[in-house]
Amino acid sequence: MNRDEKGRFLPKSELSVEQAVLLAYNEQPKIWHGVIFVIDVRLKLFRPMCPDGTIFRALRQLRSDGLLNYGLKNKENSIYQKLDVIKSTE
Repeated sequence: MNRDEKGRFLPKSELSVEQAVLLAYNEQPKIWHGVIFVIDVRLKLFRPMCPDGTIFRALRQLRSDGLLNYGLKNKENSIYQKLDVIKSTE
């Protein structure tokens, strides 16, 4: 386990999953494939075993926070499409 001398967990990489997801998202074309996206995030994290669910959870959270927007174009083939970010008026 990655822990310091006091037993606290150390980061697994220099980037957080959310940071890597945002970077990978910004590099994707308008229409992108989920599998390629996961590979891109893992490469940015230098963590080849980072779970898909963790990556997609971070993607959904960033969308919920209003930092990015996307839609599912084809569920069976995991094809996504970038959408315009909806700005909050609050």
